[in-house]
Amino acid sequence: MMRTSSAPSACLMIQGTGSDTGKSIITAGLARLFRNQGIATIPFKPQNMSNNAAVTADGGEIGRAQAFQAFAAGIPASKYMNPILLKPEGGHGSQLVVNGHYQGHIQARDYYQRKAELLKIVLDSYHMLAAQADLMLIEGAGSPAEVNLRDADIANMGFASQINAPVILVADINRGGVLASLVGTYELLLPCERNLIKGYIINQFRGDETLFKDALAIIQQHTGWQCLGIVPFADEVKWFADEDSMILRARYRHHQSTSSQQTHIALLQFSHIANADDFTPLAQDARINIVTVALDEPLPMVDWVILPGSKNTIADMKKLHSSGMIHDLWAHLRRGGKILGICGGYQMLGNIIADPKQIEGTDHEVAGLGLLPIHTILQADKTLKEFSGHAYLSGKYRDHPPIAINGYEIHLGQTRPSNAHQPQQHWIESASTSDTQSSQHLIATCSQQGDLFPEQIFGCYLHGLFSSQEFYERFFELQNHNADDANVENITAAGQDDWLTRKSDDALDEFSVRLSQVLDMAKIVKIAGLG
Repeated sequence: MMRTSSAPSACLMIQGTGSDTGKSIITAGLARLFRNQGIATIPFKPQNMSNNAAVTADGGEIGRAQAFQAFAAGIPASKYMNPILLKPEGGHGSQLVVNGHYQGHIQARDYYQRKAELLKIVLDSYHMLAAQADLMLIEGAGSPAEVNLRDADIANMGFASQINAPVILVADINRGGVLASLVGTYELLLPCERNLIKGYIINQFRGDETLFKDALAIIQQHTGWQCLGIVPFADEVKWFADEDSMILRARYRHHQSTSSQQTHIALLQFSHIANADDFTPLAQDARINIVTVALDEPLPMVDWVILPGSKNTIADMKKLHSSGMIHDLWAHLRRGGKILGICGGYQMLGNIIADPKQIEGTDHEVAGLGLLPIHTILQADKTLKEFSGHAYLSGKYRDHPPIAINGYEIHLGQTRPSNAHQPQQHWIESASTSDTQSSQHLIATCSQQGDLFPEQIFGCYLHGLFSSQEFYERFFELQNHNADDANVENITAAGQDDWLTRKSDDALDEFSVRLSQVLDMAKIVKIAGLG
Protein backbone atom coordinates (compact mmCIF):
# COMPACT_ATOMS: atom_id res chain seq x y z
CA MET A 1 0.00 0.00 0.00
CA MET A 2 1.28 3.44 -0.94
CA ARG A 3 0.81 6.24 1.51
CA THR A 4 -1.73 8.98 0.89
CA SER A 5 -0.22 11.59 3.20
CA SER A 6 1.26 14.73 1.64
CA ALA A 7 4.11 14.78 4.18
CA PRO A 8 7.60 14.33 2.66
CA SER A 9 8.86 10.76 2.66
CA ALA A 10 11.84 9.56 4.65
CA CYS A 11 14.89 8.41 2.71
CA LEU A 12 17.97 6.29 3.10
CA MET A 13 20.79 5.84 0.60
CA ILE A 14 22.90 2.69 0.43
CA GLN A 15 26.30 3.30 -1.12
CA GLY A 16 29.29 0.98 -1.35
CA THR A 17 33.04 1.19 -1.03
CA GLY A 18 33.20 -0.31 -4.52
CA SER A 19 31.30 -2.30 -7.12
CA ASP A 20 29.74 -5.62 -6.12
CA THR A 21 30.03 -5.02 -2.37
CA GLY A 22 26.40 -6.04 -1.88
CA LYS A 23 24.57 -2.70 -2.20
CA SER A 24 21.80 -4.26 -4.29
CA ILE A 25 21.42 -7.22 -1.96
CA ILE A 26 21.29 -5.12 1.22
CA THR A 27 18.82 -2.72 -0.43
CA ALA A 28 16.57 -5.60 -1.47
CA GLY A 29 16.71 -7.13 2.00
CA LEU A 30 15.86 -3.81 3.66
CA ALA A 31 13.02 -3.25 1.17
CA ARG A 32 11.49 -6.57 2.22
CA LEU A 33 12.12 -5.89 5.90
CA PHE A 34 10.39 -2.50 5.76
CA ARG A 35 7.57 -3.88 3.62
CA ASN A 36 6.91 -6.59 6.20
CA GLN A 37 6.69 -3.84 8.81
CA GLY A 38 3.97 -2.09 6.81
CA ILE A 39 6.20 0.77 5.61
CA ALA A 40 5.45 1.82 2.02
CA THR A 41 8.92 1.62 0.52
CA ILE A 42 10.02 2.50 -3.02
CA PRO A 43 13.49 1.55 -4.30
CA PHE A 44 15.37 4.06 -6.42
CA LYS A 45 18.70 4.10 -8.22
CA PRO A 46 19.57 7.43 -9.88
CA GLN A 47 22.03 6.00 -12.37
CA ASN A 48 22.85 2.41 -13.15
CA MET A 49 25.36 0.79 -15.48
CA SER A 50 24.26 -2.73 -16.22
CA ASN A 51 23.40 -5.04 -19.08
CA ASN A 52 20.95 -6.97 -16.89
CA ALA A 53 17.61 -5.26 -17.49
CA ALA A 54 13.93 -5.92 -16.86
CA VAL A 55 10.70 -4.73 -18.47
CA THR A 56 8.51 -2.64 -16.15
CA ALA A 57 4.75 -2.61 -15.76
CA ASP A 58 4.63 0.91 -17.22
CA GLY A 59 6.40 -0.10 -20.42
CA GLY A 60 10.04 0.77 -19.84
CA GLU A 61 13.26 -0.97 -18.86
CA ILE A 62 15.34 -0.62 -15.71
CA GLY A 63 18.22 -2.45 -14.09
CA ARG A 64 17.27 -6.01 -13.16
CA ALA A 65 18.32 -5.42 -9.55
CA GLN A 66 15.94 -2.46 -9.22
CA ALA A 67 13.05 -4.53 -10.56
CA PHE A 68 13.94 -7.16 -7.96
CA GLN A 69 14.00 -4.52 -5.22
CA ALA A 70 10.51 -3.44 -6.28
CA PHE A 71 9.45 -7.07 -5.98
CA ALA A 72 11.00 -7.13 -2.52
CA ALA A 73 9.01 -4.03 -1.60
CA GLY A 74 5.81 -5.65 -2.88
CA ILE A 75 5.13 -3.11 -5.63
CA PRO A 76 5.20 -3.14 -9.46
CA ALA A 77 8.48 -2.06 -11.00
CA SER A 78 8.36 1.38 -12.59
CA LYS A 79 10.62 2.93 -15.21
CA TYR A 80 11.10 5.90 -12.88
CA MET A 81 12.86 3.74 -10.25
CA ASN A 82 16.03 3.78 -12.37
CA PRO A 83 15.75 6.94 -14.48
CA ILE A 84 19.24 6.70 -16.03
CA LEU A 85 20.38 3.29 -17.25
CA LEU A 86 23.63 2.87 -19.16
CA LYS A 87 24.08 -0.42 -21.01
CA PRO A 88 27.74 -0.78 -22.05
CA GLU A 89 28.29 -1.72 -25.68
CA GLY A 90 32.08 -1.85 -25.68
CA GLY A 91 34.81 0.72 -26.21
CA HIS A 92 33.85 4.02 -24.63
CA GLY A 93 30.12 4.04 -25.23
CA SER A 94 26.82 2.73 -23.95
CA GLN A 95 23.18 2.60 -24.77
CA LEU A 96 21.47 5.43 -22.91
CA VAL A 97 18.07 4.62 -21.43
CA VAL A 98 16.19 7.54 -19.85
CA ASN A 99 13.08 6.89 -17.78
CA GLY A 100 12.84 3.46 -19.33
CA HIS A 101 13.22 4.42 -22.97
CA TYR A 102 16.16 3.94 -25.33
CA GLN A 103 17.79 7.22 -26.37
CA GLY A 104 20.57 5.87 -28.56
CA HIS A 105 24.32 5.40 -28.13
CA ILE A 106 26.34 7.86 -26.09
CA GLN A 107 30.08 8.23 -25.60
CA ALA A 108 31.44 8.49 -22.05
CA ARG A 109 32.76 12.02 -22.49
CA ASP A 110 29.45 13.27 -23.91
CA TYR A 111 27.57 11.65 -21.04
CA TYR A 112 29.59 13.44 -18.39
CA GLN A 113 28.97 16.76 -20.10
CA ARG A 114 25.21 16.30 -19.66
CA LYS A 115 25.18 16.24 -15.86
CA ALA A 116 22.78 19.18 -15.38
CA GLU A 117 20.23 17.78 -17.83
CA LEU A 118 20.40 14.25 -16.45
CA LEU A 119 20.37 15.35 -12.81
CA LYS A 120 17.11 17.21 -13.40
CA ILE A 121 15.58 14.07 -14.89
CA VAL A 122 16.75 12.04 -11.91
CA LEU A 123 15.42 14.53 -9.36
CA ASP A 124 12.06 14.84 -11.12
CA SER A 125 11.65 11.04 -11.11
CA TYR A 126 12.71 10.83 -7.48
CA HIS A 127 10.29 13.47 -6.23
CA MET A 128 7.41 11.97 -8.20
CA LEU A 129 7.98 8.59 -6.54
CA ALA A 130 8.70 10.09 -3.12
CA ALA A 131 5.23 11.60 -3.05
CA GLN A 132 3.87 8.03 -2.97
CA ALA A 133 6.16 6.53 -0.34
CA ASP A 134 6.81 6.43 3.38
CA LEU A 135 10.45 5.62 2.64
CA MET A 136 12.62 6.07 -0.42
CA LEU A 137 15.35 3.43 -0.37
CA ILE A 138 18.11 4.65 -2.69
CA GLU A 139 21.02 2.66 -4.05
CA GLY A 140 24.25 4.23 -5.20
CA ALA A 141 26.50 3.00 -8.00
CA GLY A 142 30.13 1.98 -7.84
CA SER A 143 31.85 4.01 -5.13
CA PRO A 144 31.55 7.60 -3.84
CA ALA A 145 35.35 7.66 -3.68
CA GLU A 146 35.66 7.96 -7.47
CA VAL A 147 36.35 11.63 -6.89
CA ASN A 148 37.92 12.12 -10.32
CA LEU A 149 34.31 11.99 -11.57
CA ARG A 150 32.88 14.18 -8.79
CA ASP A 151 31.92 17.06 -11.08
CA ALA A 152 29.70 14.78 -13.17
CA ASP A 153 28.40 12.57 -10.36
CA ILE A 154 24.65 11.97 -10.16
CA ALA A 155 24.86 8.43 -8.78
CA ASN A 156 26.35 8.81 -5.30
CA MET A 157 27.20 11.97 -3.34
CA GLY A 158 26.21 14.14 -6.28
CA PHE A 159 22.67 12.91 -5.79
CA ALA A 160 22.71 12.50 -2.00
CA SER A 161 23.77 16.13 -1.54
CA GLN A 162 20.86 17.33 -3.69
CA ILE A 163 18.24 15.82 -1.36
CA ASN A 164 20.36 15.73 1.82
CA ALA A 165 20.03 11.93 1.95
CA PRO A 166 21.61 10.09 4.87
CA VAL A 167 24.05 7.47 3.58
CA ILE A 168 25.07 4.05 4.83
CA LEU A 169 28.17 2.50 3.29
CA VAL A 170 28.40 -1.22 2.50
CA ALA A 171 31.86 -2.83 2.56
CA ASP A 172 32.45 -6.45 1.51
CA ILE A 173 34.95 -8.18 3.78
CA ASN A 174 34.94 -11.25 1.54
CA ARG A 175 36.81 -9.26 -1.12
CA GLY A 176 39.65 -8.36 1.25
CA GLY A 177 40.98 -4.92 2.17
CA VAL A 178 37.86 -3.89 4.03
CA LEU A 179 39.68 -1.51 6.40
CA ALA A 180 41.46 0.20 3.53
CA SER A 181 38.24 0.52 1.54
CA LEU A 182 36.41 2.28 4.37
CA VAL A 183 39.27 4.48 5.58
CA GLY A 184 40.29 5.25 2.00
CA THR A 185 36.74 6.30 1.15
CA TYR A 186 36.71 8.63 4.15
CA GLU A 187 40.02 10.21 3.17
CA LEU A 188 38.90 10.94 -0.39
CA LEU A 189 35.54 12.49 0.46
CA LEU A 190 34.93 16.17 1.13
CA PRO A 191 33.86 17.14 4.67
CA CYS A 192 30.32 17.83 3.47
CA GLU A 193 30.19 14.36 1.90
CA ARG A 194 31.58 12.67 5.01
CA ASN A 195 28.85 14.30 7.06
CA LEU A 196 26.19 12.56 4.98
CA ILE A 197 27.56 9.13 5.91
CA LYS A 198 25.90 7.94 9.11
CA GLY A 199 27.53 4.55 9.42
CA TYR A 200 28.58 1.43 7.57
CA ILE A 201 27.70 -2.25 7.21
CA ILE A 202 30.24 -5.06 6.88
CA ASN A 203 28.91 -7.59 4.38
CA GLN A 204 29.64 -11.29 3.75
CA PHE A 205 31.48 -11.93 7.02
CA ARG A 206 32.76 -15.46 7.68
CA GLY A 207 34.32 -16.65 10.91
CA ASP A 208 34.59 -15.33 14.46
CA GLU A 209 33.30 -11.75 14.83
CA THR A 210 35.20 -11.28 18.07
CA LEU A 211 38.42 -11.29 16.04
CA PHE A 212 37.14 -8.24 14.15
CA LYS A 213 36.71 -5.98 17.19
CA ASP A 214 40.13 -4.37 16.79
CA ALA A 215 39.35 -3.63 13.14
CA LEU A 216 36.13 -1.87 14.17
CA ALA A 217 38.11 0.28 16.60
CA ILE A 218 40.62 1.20 13.89
CA ILE A 219 37.82 2.23 11.50
CA GLN A 220 36.18 4.27 14.25
CA GLN A 221 39.48 5.97 15.05
CA HIS A 222 40.14 7.00 11.44
CA THR A 223 36.60 7.89 10.33
CA GLY A 224 34.37 8.40 13.34
CA TRP A 225 31.75 6.25 11.58
CA GLN A 226 29.74 3.71 13.53
CA CYS A 227 29.30 0.10 12.49
CA LEU A 228 25.59 -0.57 12.04
CA GLY A 229 25.99 -4.32 11.76
CA ILE A 230 27.97 -7.24 10.41
CA VAL A 231 26.08 -9.35 7.87
CA PRO A 232 27.28 -12.96 7.69
CA PHE A 233 27.68 -14.78 4.39
CA ALA A 234 24.13 -15.64 3.33
CA ASP A 235 23.51 -18.54 0.97
CA GLU A 236 19.93 -17.46 0.25
CA VAL A 237 21.06 -14.45 -1.79
CA LYS A 238 21.93 -16.82 -4.64
CA TRP A 239 18.26 -16.42 -5.60
CA PHE A 240 18.53 -12.63 -5.87
CA ALA A 241 18.77 -10.88 -9.23
CA ASP A 242 22.33 -9.90 -10.16
CA GLU A 243 23.19 -6.25 -10.76
CA ASP A 244 25.63 -7.12 -13.52
CA SER A 245 27.82 -9.92 -14.86
CA MET A 246 30.81 -9.41 -12.53
CA ILE A 247 30.17 -12.67 -10.66
CA LEU A 248 29.08 -14.61 -13.72
CA ARG A 249 32.10 -16.89 -13.83
CA ALA A 250 31.98 -17.72 -10.13
CA ARG A 251 28.26 -18.44 -10.16
CA TYR A 252 28.32 -20.71 -13.19
CA ARG A 253 31.50 -22.62 -12.46
CA HIS A 254 30.38 -25.94 -11.00
CA HIS A 255 32.67 -28.90 -10.54
CA GLN A 256 33.71 -30.56 -13.76
CA SER A 257 31.57 -33.68 -13.56
CA THR A 258 31.10 -36.34 -16.19
CA SER A 259 28.15 -37.93 -14.41
CA SER A 260 25.49 -39.24 -16.76
CA GLN A 261 22.96 -38.27 -14.08
CA GLN A 262 23.52 -34.60 -14.81
CA THR A 263 22.69 -32.33 -17.71
CA HIS A 264 25.92 -30.68 -18.84
CA ILE A 265 25.66 -27.12 -20.16
CA ALA A 266 28.23 -24.68 -21.51
CA LEU A 267 27.27 -20.99 -21.30
CA LEU A 268 29.29 -18.93 -23.75
CA GLN A 269 30.71 -15.85 -22.07
CA PHE A 270 30.44 -13.05 -24.61
CA SER A 271 32.36 -9.85 -24.01
CA HIS A 272 29.07 -7.94 -24.01
CA ILE A 273 26.88 -10.55 -22.31
CA ALA A 274 23.45 -9.26 -21.23
CA ASN A 275 20.79 -10.56 -18.85
CA ALA A 276 22.99 -13.36 -17.58
CA ASP A 277 20.58 -13.78 -14.67
CA ASP A 278 18.34 -15.68 -17.10
CA PHE A 279 20.34 -18.72 -16.02
CA THR A 280 20.19 -18.35 -12.23
CA PRO A 281 17.90 -21.41 -11.92
CA LEU A 282 20.44 -23.59 -13.69
CA ALA A 283 23.21 -22.54 -11.31
CA GLN A 284 21.16 -23.62 -8.28
CA ASP A 285 20.21 -27.12 -9.45
CA ALA A 286 22.63 -29.93 -8.59
CA ARG A 287 21.22 -31.97 -11.47
CA ILE A 288 22.87 -29.49 -13.81
CA ASN A 289 26.59 -28.99 -14.31
CA ILE A 290 26.92 -25.56 -15.93
CA VAL A 291 30.18 -23.86 -16.80
CA THR A 292 30.97 -20.57 -18.49
CA VAL A 293 33.25 -20.85 -21.48
CA ALA A 294 35.14 -17.89 -22.92
CA LEU A 295 35.26 -17.76 -26.70
CA ASP A 296 39.01 -18.40 -26.74
CA GLU A 297 38.64 -21.55 -24.62
CA PRO A 298 37.94 -25.05 -25.99
CA LEU A 299 34.32 -26.13 -25.76
CA PRO A 300 33.94 -29.06 -23.32
CA MET A 301 31.83 -32.14 -24.06
CA VAL A 302 28.34 -31.06 -22.99
CA ASP A 303 24.68 -31.78 -23.74
CA TRP A 304 23.75 -28.15 -24.40
CA VAL A 305 25.49 -24.96 -25.42
CA ILE A 306 23.74 -21.69 -24.57
CA LEU A 307 24.35 -18.49 -26.51
CA PRO A 308 23.07 -15.76 -24.14
CA GLY A 309 21.99 -12.21 -24.88
CA SER A 310 24.51 -9.60 -25.95
CA LYS A 311 24.59 -5.82 -25.73
CA ASN A 312 26.67 -5.69 -28.92
CA THR A 313 25.61 -8.68 -30.99
CA ILE A 314 27.73 -7.81 -34.00
CA ALA A 315 30.94 -7.41 -31.99
CA ASP A 316 30.36 -10.71 -30.19
CA MET A 317 29.45 -12.43 -33.47
CA LYS A 318 32.71 -11.24 -35.01
CA LYS A 319 34.58 -12.63 -31.99
CA LEU A 320 32.81 -15.95 -32.51
CA HIS A 321 34.16 -16.00 -36.06
CA SER A 322 37.71 -14.99 -35.20
CA SER A 323 38.04 -17.24 -32.12
CA GLY A 324 37.34 -20.50 -33.92
CA MET A 325 34.49 -21.33 -31.51
CA ILE A 326 32.29 -21.86 -34.57
CA HIS A 327 34.17 -25.07 -35.37
CA ASP A 328 33.59 -26.33 -31.83
CA LEU A 329 29.86 -25.58 -32.14
CA TRP A 330 29.60 -27.57 -35.37
CA ALA A 331 31.46 -30.48 -33.80
CA HIS A 332 29.08 -30.26 -30.83
CA LEU A 333 26.08 -30.53 -33.16
CA ARG A 334 27.57 -33.44 -35.11
CA ARG A 335 27.91 -35.32 -31.79
CA GLY A 336 24.18 -34.83 -31.26
CA GLY A 337 24.48 -31.88 -28.86
CA LYS A 338 21.91 -29.11 -28.75
CA ILE A 339 22.12 -25.32 -28.84
CA LEU A 340 19.87 -22.66 -27.33
CA GLY A 341 20.23 -19.01 -28.32
CA ILE A 342 18.43 -16.26 -26.40
CA CYS A 343 17.95 -12.72 -27.72
CA GLY A 344 21.33 -11.72 -29.20
CA GLY A 345 22.32 -15.39 -29.13
CA TYR A 346 19.21 -16.15 -31.17
CA GLN A 347 20.17 -13.52 -33.72
CA MET A 348 23.63 -15.11 -34.03
CA LEU A 349 22.10 -18.47 -34.99
CA GLY A 350 20.77 -17.00 -38.24
CA ASN A 351 22.40 -16.22 -41.57
CA ILE A 352 22.87 -12.46 -41.36
CA ILE A 353 22.78 -9.71 -38.73
CA ALA A 354 22.29 -6.44 -40.59
CA ASP A 355 22.87 -3.00 -39.09
CA PRO A 356 22.01 -0.57 -41.90
CA LYS A 357 21.92 2.44 -39.55
CA GLN A 358 25.17 1.38 -37.84
CA ILE A 359 23.55 1.33 -34.41
CA GLU A 360 26.17 -1.03 -32.96
CA GLY A 361 29.22 0.17 -34.83
CA THR A 362 30.64 0.66 -38.31
CA ASP A 363 29.66 -2.70 -39.80
CA HIS A 364 26.58 -2.71 -42.02
CA GLU A 365 26.18 -6.46 -41.59
CA VAL A 366 27.95 -9.56 -40.35
CA ALA A 367 27.44 -13.23 -41.15
CA GLY A 368 25.78 -15.32 -38.46
CA LEU A 369 26.33 -19.01 -37.68
CA GLY A 370 23.95 -20.07 -40.45
CA LEU A 371 22.24 -22.65 -38.23
CA LEU A 372 18.70 -21.28 -38.56
CA PRO A 373 17.07 -19.95 -41.78
CA ILE A 374 16.60 -16.44 -40.42
CA HIS A 375 18.17 -13.00 -40.64
CA THR A 376 17.98 -10.00 -38.32
CA ILE A 377 17.82 -6.30 -39.09
CA LEU A 378 18.81 -4.03 -36.20
CA GLN A 379 16.53 -1.02 -35.80
CA ALA A 380 16.53 2.05 -33.59
CA ASP A 381 13.15 1.24 -32.04
CA LYS A 382 13.59 -1.10 -29.09
CA THR A 383 11.07 -3.84 -28.31
CA LEU A 384 10.07 -3.81 -24.61
CA LYS A 385 7.21 -6.05 -23.56
CA GLU A 386 6.16 -8.87 -21.32
CA PHE A 387 5.25 -12.17 -22.92
CA SER A 388 3.02 -15.13 -22.16
CA GLY A 389 2.38 -18.04 -24.45
CA HIS A 390 3.25 -21.67 -25.09
CA ALA A 391 6.28 -23.73 -26.05
CA TYR A 392 6.24 -26.87 -28.17
CA LEU A 393 9.32 -28.75 -27.13
CA SER A 394 8.87 -31.89 -29.19
CA GLY A 395 7.91 -30.26 -32.43
CA LYS A 396 4.81 -28.18 -32.97
CA TYR A 397 3.25 -30.64 -35.36
CA ARG A 398 3.77 -33.74 -33.26
CA ASP A 399 1.22 -35.06 -30.82
CA HIS A 400 2.66 -33.46 -27.69
CA PRO A 401 0.95 -30.95 -25.39
CA PRO A 402 2.38 -27.41 -25.29
CA ILE A 403 3.84 -25.87 -22.15
CA ALA A 404 2.75 -22.50 -20.78
CA ILE A 405 5.63 -20.03 -20.47
CA ASN A 406 6.18 -16.44 -19.44
CA GLY A 407 9.02 -14.06 -20.14
CA TYR A 408 9.86 -10.66 -21.52
CA GLU A 409 11.48 -9.12 -24.59
CA ILE A 410 14.18 -6.43 -24.59
CA HIS A 411 15.89 -6.10 -27.94
CA LEU A 412 16.78 -3.98 -30.90
CA GLY A 413 15.98 -5.55 -34.25
CA GLN A 414 13.45 -7.68 -36.05
CA THR A 415 14.13 -11.29 -37.04
CA ARG A 416 12.63 -12.60 -40.26
CA PRO A 417 12.79 -15.79 -42.34
CA SER A 418 15.62 -15.78 -44.86
CA ASN A 419 13.32 -17.56 -47.30
CA ALA A 420 9.72 -16.40 -47.20
CA HIS A 421 8.60 -19.64 -48.86
CA GLN A 422 10.31 -21.92 -46.35
CA PRO A 423 8.07 -22.97 -43.44
CA GLN A 424 9.34 -22.00 -40.00
CA GLN A 425 9.24 -24.13 -36.88
CA HIS A 426 7.67 -21.79 -34.33
CA TRP A 427 8.48 -23.62 -31.12
CA ILE A 428 7.18 -20.69 -29.04
CA GLU A 429 3.94 -18.89 -29.74
CA SER A 430 2.30 -15.96 -27.97
CA ALA A 431 -1.06 -16.19 -26.25
CA SER A 432 -1.85 -12.74 -27.65
CA THR A 433 -3.24 -12.56 -31.17
CA SER A 434 -1.42 -9.25 -31.63
CA ASP A 435 1.92 -11.03 -31.11
CA THR A 436 1.30 -13.83 -33.58
CA GLN A 437 4.48 -14.68 -35.48
CA SER A 438 4.48 -13.50 -39.04
CA SER A 439 6.89 -12.84 -41.85
CA GLN A 440 7.61 -9.51 -40.14
CA HIS A 441 9.07 -10.89 -36.93
CA LEU A 442 9.88 -14.34 -35.54
CA ILE A 443 9.81 -14.51 -31.75
CA ALA A 444 11.30 -18.01 -31.86
CA THR A 445 12.57 -20.55 -34.38
CA CYS A 446 14.07 -24.03 -34.17
CA SER A 447 15.58 -26.52 -36.59
CA GLN A 448 13.10 -29.04 -37.96
CA GLN A 449 12.82 -32.29 -39.85
CA GLY A 450 14.75 -32.02 -43.09
CA ASP A 451 17.36 -29.68 -41.63
CA LEU A 452 20.94 -30.81 -41.10
CA PHE A 453 20.44 -30.86 -37.33
CA PRO A 454 16.69 -31.39 -36.77
CA GLU A 455 15.37 -30.37 -33.34
CA GLN A 456 18.87 -29.64 -32.04
CA ILE A 457 18.86 -25.86 -32.43
CA PHE A 458 16.48 -23.54 -30.58
CA GLY A 459 16.40 -19.76 -30.64
CA CYS A 460 14.07 -17.19 -29.11
CA TYR A 461 13.87 -13.59 -27.91
CA LEU A 462 12.45 -14.40 -24.48
CA HIS A 463 14.29 -13.62 -21.28
CA GLY A 464 13.14 -15.28 -18.05
CA LEU A 465 12.34 -18.61 -19.70
CA PHE A 466 13.60 -20.74 -16.86
CA SER A 467 11.37 -19.14 -14.24
CA SER A 468 8.48 -21.09 -15.83
CA GLN A 469 8.75 -24.32 -13.93
CA GLU A 470 7.23 -26.85 -16.29
CA PHE A 471 9.23 -25.43 -19.17
CA TYR A 472 12.40 -25.61 -17.09
CA GLU A 473 11.81 -29.26 -16.23
CA ARG A 474 10.95 -30.48 -19.68
CA PHE A 475 13.39 -28.39 -21.67
CA PHE A 476 16.38 -30.22 -20.22
CA GLU A 477 14.43 -33.45 -19.64
CA LEU A 478 15.49 -33.44 -16.00
CA GLN A 479 12.65 -35.76 -15.06
CA ASN A 480 14.81 -38.62 -16.43
CA HIS A 481 17.63 -37.90 -13.99
CA ASN A 482 17.95 -39.20 -10.46
CA ALA A 483 17.94 -36.55 -7.74
CA ASP A 484 17.97 -38.58 -4.55
CA ASP A 485 20.81 -36.77 -2.80
CA ALA A 486 19.58 -35.01 0.34
CA ASN A 487 21.35 -31.83 -0.72
CA VAL A 488 19.67 -31.67 -4.12
CA GLU A 489 16.76 -29.27 -4.42
CA ASN A 490 14.40 -31.35 -6.53
CA ILE A 491 12.43 -28.89 -8.61
CA THR A 492 9.49 -31.06 -9.59
CA ALA A 493 6.88 -29.92 -12.04
CA ALA A 494 4.03 -28.24 -10.19
CA GLY A 495 1.74 -26.76 -12.76
CA GLN A 496 2.68 -23.54 -14.49
CA ASP A 497 3.53 -21.29 -11.56
CA ASP A 498 6.67 -19.22 -11.42
CA TRP A 499 8.86 -21.36 -9.20
CA LEU A 500 11.76 -18.88 -9.34
CA THR A 501 9.49 -16.17 -7.98
CA ARG A 502 8.57 -18.42 -5.07
CA LYS A 503 12.21 -19.23 -4.38
CA SER A 504 13.14 -15.55 -4.51
CA ASP A 505 10.22 -14.58 -2.29
CA ASP A 506 11.18 -17.11 0.37
CA ALA A 507 14.84 -16.06 0.14
CA LEU A 508 13.91 -12.40 0.63
CA ASP A 509 11.90 -13.20 3.75
CA GLU A 510 14.76 -15.29 5.12
CA PHE A 511 17.36 -12.62 4.38
CA SER A 512 15.24 -9.82 5.81
CA VAL A 513 14.91 -11.74 9.08
CA ARG A 514 18.69 -12.19 9.08
CA LEU A 515 19.18 -8.43 8.61
CA SER A 516 16.79 -7.66 11.44
CA GLN A 517 18.94 -9.82 13.71
CA VAL A 518 22.38 -8.49 12.79
CA LEU A 519 21.76 -4.82 11.96
CA ASP A 520 21.05 -2.07 14.47
CA MET A 521 17.62 -1.43 13.00
CA ALA A 522 16.67 1.09 15.69
CA LYS A 523 19.55 3.31 14.56
CA ILE A 524 18.85 2.70 10.88
CA VAL A 525 15.20 3.65 11.30
CA LYS A 526 16.26 6.83 13.07
CA ILE A 527 18.87 7.61 10.39
CA ALA A 528 16.24 7.23 7.68
CA GLY A 529 13.93 9.67 9.46
CA LEU A 530 11.25 7.10 10.20
CA GLY A 531 11.55 7.34 13.96
